[in-house]
Amino acid sequence: MPLIVQPHTSEFVAKHPATGDDNFGTEKKPVYGKFTVAGVNSPEFYDALEVLMKGEGQKDEEFGRKSLAGCIVNWEASTFYVNDAGEPITYSAKAAEDLVTDKNNYWLVNQLRQYVETSANFF
Repeated sequence: MPLIVQPHTSEFVAKHPATGDDNFGTEKKPVYGKFTVAGVNSPEFYDALEVLMKGEGQKDEEFGRKSLAGCIVNWEASTFYVNDAGEPITYSAKAAEDLVTDKNNYWLVNQLRQYVETSANFF
């Protein structure tokens, strides 16, 4: 019997923390927070852990958020995540780390963590 291979990535769509809706904009101008993420059983996650384990003096929360950032492999550039000038921030490993370590994004971190820890999302 062949082994079932788990895909490495899946699309995660953020939900508004108050409404549960995935549209953060309006009906006429929708805004979605779409991320391509790797699960906790992926090489991307283990690579992020390996790098983080070499660091010293990190708090558990910081370690958890940075390992979560390693699971974000891309996102759709939109007005969901913008800089101070209102321009969309394109994906980079540094931008992902900035996103998940910003304490204002706790609600998004919680959603991302729950999603990447659920293996069923990657089959």
